[in-house]
Amino acid sequence: MKKKILIVSTLIVAGLVIGACGNQNAKTPAASSQEESSVKDSSLESSSATTEKESIIKGKLKDDVTVDGENVSFFLVDVESVEDPTEIAKGIGEEGVVLNAEIKQVDGEFKAEDFKAGDSIEVTLPENPMMARSMPPQIPGASIVLIKKLGN
Repeated sequence: MKKKILIVSTLIVAGLVIGACGNQNAKTPAASSQEESSVKDSSLESSSATTEKESIIKGKLKDDVTVDGENVSFFLVDVESVEDPTEIAKGIGEEGVVLNAEIKQVDGEFKAEDFKAGDSIEVTLPENPMMARSMPPQIPGASIVLIKKLGN
């Protein structure tokens, strides 16, 4: 008898716990729309804040660019900051940096023959770009806003 009562009460408690956990997702439409609008507002604020804090660095191509399908690699040396609030240029050092980007991230119409060793390149990066700490460091395309060839 005690065993049956224990089993039945355990099942009842388990059912209540499972049922209570399922009700957390139920929201009123007004609360849901308020939450969505606050999320939209905060995303607009963060996107406008990131454009204000972009870093711009420039350097010279050590080698001609390497093209692989829709991807292109730039090996920059003599990197210096143009507008660099996060001081990313200081973290690059003397060994230079490799930029692994997509062709669509290059300003204007991309032609590999236009990018030769010694050309000056300007790179726009977001506030906190990802960078692999290899030798030389590498910056993936996800952290590159724009690559532009400067007139030599």
